[in-house]
Amino acid sequence: MPYPVLPDPINTDNTNEIKTSLYGKNAAAGDTAIQVNSDGSQQMDLRKVLGAAMSATNPVITQAQFVVAALGAKVYTATTGDITLGTSATGGLSIFNNSTAKTIIIFSIEGYNFSTGIHVDVRMTTSDPALGTAVTPVNASAGGAASSLTCSSATTGVGTPGTLRSNTNTGSSATAQCLPNGDVIVLPANAANGILVPVYSTGASQHAGVTVRYLEY
Repeated sequence: MPYPVLPDPINTDNTNEIKTSLYGKNAAAGDTAIQVNSDGSQQMDLRKVLGAAMSATNPVITQAQFVVAALGAKVYTATTGDITLGTSATGGLSIFNNSTAKTIIIFSIEGYNFSTGIHVDVRMTTSDPALGTAVTPVNASAGGAASSLTCSSATTGVGTPGTLRSNTNTGSSATAQCLPNGDVIVLPANAANGILVPVYSTGASQHAGVTVRYLEY
């Protein structure tokens, strides 16, 4: 008994569902087909992110991109260094974008202590608190351009301006990362905004510090 001849599934597809999946939107003029490699994998346009061309304002965020940014002298670190907090005192670090043409992406905020536990706030500010000591951010690329931001620190007398974003307890003699993995803070260009990172001591002569790392585009 001969095997029956089955209909051609594409040419007899009255709904055009198969044609659509293989050739595009019913293969009409101007339609774009789904491009498939010889191994069956789908071709992708790596020049675009979310349908738009890649750019400084529409990047693919990967760990390697931080390396590329560092090679382009766009990664900076600002730190209080080791500071000694007085009894029940509040020190900290301010990072402020004073309406510059740069967009800032903060990707790391660390607070630490060498003695009993302290807690670290992250506060969003709209005016520069201008703490007592000027801080010069360091470019990750040796000899790279200076940062556009205004940074300062203090060992006491830091207030609580702005809006509280998060609070982290370092525990005893520990370092705390105040931005969870994948979290960032963006300080847009042409606007006065920044962050203040106060550290609160619970005893006398506590060694502590704050370090912030960011991209500047």
